[in-house]
Amino acid sequence: MSTTLCTSFVNYYKTSLEPSTIQLRLKRLKPLLDLDVPICIFVGIESTIPLQSYVENHYPDANHIHLIPLKKHLLEYSFLFQEIARAQPQKMPKDLSPPKDTYDYMCFLHTKVEFLKQAVEANPFDTPYYTWVDHNISQMLSDPEKNNLAYETTKDFSKRLIGATKMPPTEFLPSQHVSPSHEIYIPGCWKDPHYEPTDFYDKVLWRFCGGFLCARKEAVHYLWNLYMNHFYSFLKEGKTMVWDVNFWAWMEQNPNIDWNPIWYEADHNDSIVNIPMFAQCQSILSTCSRSRSIQSKYIPYFNHSAVSMVTFKNASQGMQHVMNIRHVNYTYLPSGHCTIDHPERATCSRNVCTTVDHEHFYVPHNIGKTCFEVDETQMGLPVPGSSHVFQGIEDIRLFYHQHRVQFLATTVNYSDCDTNRIVIGDYDYHGHALRHVRVIHPPIQIGKSNREKNWIPIVHEQQFYIVYSWNPFRVGVLEKVQLTENEDEMAEEQVVMRIQYEQKILSSLFRQYEIRGSTNFVPYGGKLLGLVHFTIPGTLPKQYYHMLVKIDPHEWRLVEYTQPFYFDTYGVEFCIQMNIFDRKEEFVYMEDPIDLGKTSEELFFGFYLSRQDRNPHQICFHAESFVFELIESVR
Repeated sequence: MSTTLCTSFVNYYKTSLEPSTIQLRLKRLKPLLDLDVPICIFVGIESTIPLQSYVENHYPDANHIHLIPLKKHLLEYSFLFQEIARAQPQKMPKDLSPPKDTYDYMCFLHTKVEFLKQAVEANPFDTPYYTWVDHNISQMLSDPEKNNLAYETTKDFSKRLIGATKMPPTEFLPSQHVSPSHEIYIPGCWKDPHYEPTDFYDKVLWRFCGGFLCARKEAVHYLWNLYMNHFYSFLKEGKTMVWDVNFWAWMEQNPNIDWNPIWYEADHNDSIVNIPMFAQCQSILSTCSRSRSIQSKYIPYFNHSAVSMVTFKNASQGMQHVMNIRHVNYTYLPSGHCTIDHPERATCSRNVCTTVDHEHFYVPHNIGKTCFEVDETQMGLPVPGSSHVFQGIEDIRLFYHQHRVQFLATTVNYSDCDTNRIVIGDYDYHGHALRHVRVIHPPIQIGKSNREKNWIPIVHEQQFYIVYSWNPFRVGVLEKVQLTENEDEMAEEQVVMRIQYEQKILSSLFRQYEIRGSTNFVPYGGKLLGLVHFTIPGTLPKQYYHMLVKIDPHEWRLVEYTQPFYFDTYGVEFCIQMNIFDRKEEFVYMEDPIDLGKTSEELFFGFYLSRQDRNPHQICFHAESFVFELIESVR
């Protein structure tokens, strides 16, 4: 575990708590205890015995719960209560929410920073991060019996939160270094607030939500020092006892105070626990064992981009590798926007084919001498107009089936419906042309679709399947269907996807993000192994993250996945091809390498990665660099 949850179970009133109140608070605390992650609870004097008894009865073998009993009532125990008494604020804000917003309750809100500081000093679970969670946060989150996503998200980031050394770039700013003293993640409702001087004392400021935050140990100490240096003077000057979030907002905007928390947009609901994904991932490029640039045929004003490859045994020539390299006419700017080299600003894709014999497979930088541009005029599809904003065949994914090289790809201008559709056809690597191409219509079971991308072809035991989606995990087959408007018209044959297997994924990453297919799948340990990706909505430049997943091809179920990662940068990283190599850098052909007597210690995963949709590289990583865990799901 990388983070300890912290909360308090104390009486912040001057009167004693009723037994019914304690029971209600225990009920609200229970979902946090059920997470089975390290949690540190500061317990008030009159609540210690009830909470200890509750833990012993409901979690008798638990070693993830650490109680820190207070030796005095909170009003006497807390140093911040003493600071408030010393400042003697006489007023309360104009906009209050009675009966909750009492003077003592407003004082209590600030003690979370004090408790966090003490938890860091005690460090009962030896974690580098500490996450504050209000004991009654369950009132904000969905009922775990009906929708446990927020709790599963909290449990997941508790396991994998590793922090960030730099911020992702934005449309207006390059990547910024993150100081350990400022690495504190706080959700909030207001993205670009503008304050009047009196706002900090008159009304609640929801720049920060208040009930949840996560911080590196150094950042907890730094925030505590800010309290020590500025809290008393803030209260003395304003003469008003205010919410903790108001004081935080005041510090953030104060030019004389150096505090730069990492803010993320949320509300007082399930979104409050969605710590940014960049803080939960790490770059794996430093563990790369080999990196080779892949060159291609030069096409003026185009950049070579995504690489797909298929390997098969040719009776006359032995093992063959056929590679398709997509070329695009746009270039990403640091802001995430694109410059497009086209008079009508159309985004165009062109493809280049090369064959690589097995002897020269390990020198991909030389393949540019044998590249040929792929002809799209022989596909057999109606020729579209030249004015469409998206032109060409995109993201070709090669596969070998029925003794020939075939492909799946995305297209807009050939789709005959002005939106993304998947096409299938033959990839004539001798004639450097796409032939016998048909548009695949989306599954009838799914209904009308406005956009189709990233279907993954899989040939298993000489049968052809397509992974259509990842949650639900849907695997389909293709059917030819006769369609006609009326009996007098000639029937038109269409290729339609039919969903054959479906599985609902419960793991939080699959529920929270739209997982998309990336690479081909290769046999590995009795399963099929491949790479998937997801992007973060609203980010510019767009942030890409990846996971390896395993499919059980006997039941067509997703069974395992790795924690998310990024290869090199927070930006556009696209990969549609992977292979397996052994320690001698020998390419492992279609058979399962484990069945061939190779252990994971001898194997490497090779990815063909393009950054910013250009300059593809073959990069390899030791198989044991990736740790898999089971996917929670239902059929």
